[in-house]
Amino acid sequence: MGNYYGAGTSQLCWGENAFYLNFTPSKTVGDVVKISAKNNVYPFLDITNELTTGNYNSGDNVYAYSAPYTNQIFLRGTYGINLNKEIGLSLPNPALAMAYDVADFLKKNGYGTEKFSYQTSVIKYPKTEPLLTITSPPLSEIIYWFNQKSINLYGEQLVRTLGEKFGKNASTIEGIKVINDYWEKKGIDSDALRILDGSGLSPSDRVTTLTMTKVLSFAKNQPWFSTYLKSIPLHNSQKMKSGTIANVLAYSGYAGSANEISFSIIVNNYTGSTTQMRQRIYEYLNNLK
Repeated sequence: MGNYYGAGTSQLCWGENAFYLNFTPSKTVGDVVKISAKNNVYPFLDITNELTTGNYNSGDNVYAYSAPYTNQIFLRGTYGINLNKEIGLSLPNPALAMAYDVADFLKKNGYGTEKFSYQTSVIKYPKTEPLLTITSPPLSEIIYWFNQKSINLYGEQLVRTLGEKFGKNASTIEGIKVINDYWEKKGIDSDALRILDGSGLSPSDRVTTLTMTKVLSFAKNQPWFSTYLKSIPLHNSQKMKSGTIANVLAYSGYAGSANEISFSIIVNNYTGSTTQMRQRIYEYLNNLK
């Protein structure tokens, strides 16, 4: 999957390993959708656009397909005839994108054009100064935006970081082992928590509502709970994190005047629209307010 929410991990991340495109739909349903401002596309990317114009209010049904370190991206699906929205795509090669952007910046700002003088085998460079220093934000801010905006890349990178800090290496497998070991020591049944990635996009991920509620209850007694609670979005005037994937809708969080209630609800293989199911869940959760 090459949409922004499926952006892959990398040792060097750039722009959250995503880029964005604007589209111009046709005035006729079924006709070709054009990419606007093609000059904003990285020149090393080869985008095959097979999008067609969707019906009124059909929204964003754009799906991108690519693979890590390739230059090909295929766009398929529909873009609503009255839609006006940027579509985020995954960067197949973030390091190459950074190299391009930095080189473009240097060129536009006159860097790299100085005359260098040679003395035997020694090169005299002009006086250099740092152009930019980027410092990582604290973990609390990373978690805040991870939960607020569901930036799946953050989850994947955090799993790898756990593998590096507490496991054998910075791999997803090692990171998952660290997480599983941690919760087993806290009394969580390993059969009730199956983690295969950091984002929850894998169809093989499994978790029970009882397990999620135990995890949330555990967090309430930790010194970092207030920071964690702040990161959880508000839905239906309740502190809870949503989770959606094909025919699955979930909410987990806290309720009550002092967030004293931990809850989790997961609906699988429902019929009807997501909007209808979400409203039904909200009505049910209103009883916890």
